[in-house]
Amino acid sequence: MLSFLIFPQDYTCKKKIAYLKKDLKEKEKRIKKLEEKYTYLEKILEKELETAYMKIKYLEKKVLEKEKLIKEKENKIKELKLLLKKASFAIERLLKKIKSNF
Repeated sequence: MLSFLIFPQDYTCKKKIAYLKKDLKEKEKRIKKLEEKYTYLEKILEKELETAYMKIKYLEKKVLEKEKLIKEKENKIKELKLLLKKASFAIERLLKKIKSNF
């Protein structure tokens, strides 16, 4: 107890060491909390990324299906245009035959 009167630096050093130890413990607790929060957020992020990946795959599949349907519809339209041309030529020929018969 009297040692701090004789050696005041020793007393201040002990006081400073005690403060630094306390500060170190608080910072270690803070680091631990931050690590827990980081792992929690990391897990959430992984789940979100997985969900986003699955959504992307689903949407890509839907887009491919829609593109396939569009191509089928375009092919049908081409076929119908061709049939329409054939029908119009057939009608013209019929009209010519009818005119030539009268």
